Amino acid sequence: MHSFWKVACEGTEFNLYSKSHLFALIIILEIIIFLYINKANLKNPEARKKIGWVIGMILFLQQFFLYFWYIDSGNFTLKEGLPLYICRIVAILCIFMMLSYNYKSTLKSLRKVIKWLLIYTVAVGMFNYVVGENYSYLREKPLTSTLLDYLPLYPYYIPIVIMAFVLIFMALYLPFYIQEKKENTIMIKNLGKN
Repeated sequence: MHSFWKVACEGTEFNLYSKSHLFALIIILEIIIFLYINKANLKNPEARKKIGWVIGMILFLQQFFLYFWYIDSGNFTLKEGLPLYICRIVAILCIFMMLSYNYKSTLKSLRKVIKWLLIYTVAVGMFNYVVGENYSYLREKPLTSTLLDYLPLYPYYIPIVIMAFVLIFMALYLPFYIQEKKENTIMIKNLGKN
């Protein structure tokens, strides 16, 4: 247990597509496949609420232990401790969405997400400049190997990353858009029958 709470792991660094990275990706893929296979069951609002609650609690525990470790190990600093990395902000927002269960993805919400992504980028970029930090890698690329290594040097990779996020958000919205179109078509057909 002591090694779990170490301040740093000697001789280890994140390696893109290493065994541990692939293992984590496989677990995520299995969860996605499980949800897809059980999509018919997830049409039941009660089942969806339970799955959302489980996902929300997993995200909450992950964030709780991350910040508990930061404080317990003495690593809570401006450099790493604040929830300003976009993945941490998304995790925190997902916790609220999953546990409140009153969020519906719409074209309007997609526009809001893109708007807030741009506001976030500018705000965190200014914060980084003021305190000399590198949240969301808006001042330089990470020191470890990442997909950013395949992009141009700073600052030219930032617009590319923003566009990639916008495209990812649009791809994630696409199933909701298709579902909404199907529901509208069914509703129009049913109105025509009456």
